[in-house]
Amino acid sequence: MKTTLASQASLLLVAGLTIAVLLTVGPASSPSTAATPDPCPYPLTEANRPVAPPTAPAERASFTDPTAETQGADFVKVGEQVYVAPFARLEAQSAVDVICIGHAANVQDNTLLKVSGGRMDLGDYSIVAHGAQMVGDGGPVSIAYRDACPLPAPGTPPDVWTTADERGRQALANALAGAGVTSPDCTKVPAFIGFNALNHSHIEDGALLSVMSRLQPGVVLRAGYTTYPGKSLNSQTEADTAGADFTRFKVRYVTAGDVVFMNAVVHVNECLAKGYTRQYRDTARAVHPFGGPESIHGIGIDPGSYHRCAFNTDSERPTIGYAPDADLTVRDLRLAVSDPNPSKKIRIIGDARLVDIDKIQDHVSIRADEGEPFSFRGGIEWGFANTFHALETEAEDPVRDVRLRANVKLEERVLVHGGGRRLRAGGPDGEPTQIDDNAIIGKEAVVFRSHVSAGTKVGARAVLAGYDNGCDAGGNCTLAEVIPDGCVKFSDTPANTCAYHVEW
Repeated sequence: MKTTLASQASLLLVAGLTIAVLLTVGPASSPSTAATPDPCPYPLTEANRPVAPPTAPAERASFTDPTAETQGADFVKVGEQVYVAPFARLEAQSAVDVICIGHAANVQDNTLLKVSGGRMDLGDYSIVAHGAQMVGDGGPVSIAYRDACPLPAPGTPPDVWTTADERGRQALANALAGAGVTSPDCTKVPAFIGFNALNHSHIEDGALLSVMSRLQPGVVLRAGYTTYPGKSLNSQTEADTAGADFTRFKVRYVTAGDVVFMNAVVHVNECLAKGYTRQYRDTARAVHPFGGPESIHGIGIDPGSYHRCAFNTDSERPTIGYAPDADLTVRDLRLAVSDPNPSKKIRIIGDARLVDIDKIQDHVSIRADEGEPFSFRGGIEWGFANTFHALETEAEDPVRDVRLRANVKLEERVLVHGGGRRLRAGGPDGEPTQIDDNAIIGKEAVVFRSHVSAGTKVGARAVLAGYDNGCDAGGNCTLAEVIPDGCVKFSDTPANTCAYHVEW
């Protein structure tokens, strides 16, 4: 249950860009039942995995992927419609040092939630994106647990207000109105922590900690603010001073695009929680011949046939074993695979098309359960805990897939995320996220809606957001580039330069 922040003057997705994930969605849905005094009543003990509670209707159940790890499961608790993705790790210590994950929240692949010295609260509609970490550092830590109430009427520019808290709430009110959310319930506004970001403190409703950003202990990211990628908020002044120039400021005000994006993420993950629950329960395989309890392990189908939400209405198996010169745009059902017990600790889900997985490493998660298809040519060197995902294929761009060409090398904890290539109005047309032959992607780097040309070397913890290096209108990229460690690049960043560098 969220606490009200009365008048206290106290996450692509890619801050600094008007995120135009033009999806036809409304505000996040309300809980199916009346509010309960306990926002997260179901501990993730064996009895409540993979479905919590085990007898709940699929529309209200929470789903935890079997590969997710818990330490102190009695003290890791969830509410309704929560989705916990592959290889998430959740560590709690006691009834005091508890992790509470509220209604319709989601915790994505290869994330870490670790609490020590205080509670960790993930409020209703909170989003912890792939590779992100929330770590209690001797005190409480939270996201979407502090309400944005009260919100002012929309329409006033934020900077007319005196306090940072007032400015943020005004920005949020304006963003909600711009996203078509009329008469908003300000207790149900999502909040977001981005790819490979780190939260040590409190992210309020309607705030986004962007990709590879860090929120230091004691600093609050207020409602209505979002960081630019790779920024470290080390003081409250930094977190409260918004501006349009990412070379001078670390935060900006949220936009309608941010609100649409967060509501879409919540909606998709509600569908996934419902779909995976139904898929697991299909013991008679009445819906799909490869459904049932084994289908949520290892290599297998996505839950599209079970949730039948607009972004995915069919369940497909991965295909593995194409000839190295095969055209991976053609799906060969003779190579479709289901394997609940692969030799490595991996998850490959949905329409992923692979030449081989010879060098795949533990904790690799290939989730073609939203955007699809994914294609992986031969000779790829995978790293530990690589994650592949894509935004849903419904509205903005027709092509949102992920493609890795031959002999790509990925170091550990690399994140590759598709979803078309249009990051803002007037940006590039829809194209796949693609990494070409012999490219090297460094440790913990993020490749988001970008095209990396052949032979390019991307440094450790670099962030590519809507970037392509030397690609022409036909998608042909010829420039092999050396991108330094921690380099942040956007769609308009020239080759061989960085917009700026990750600050931590």
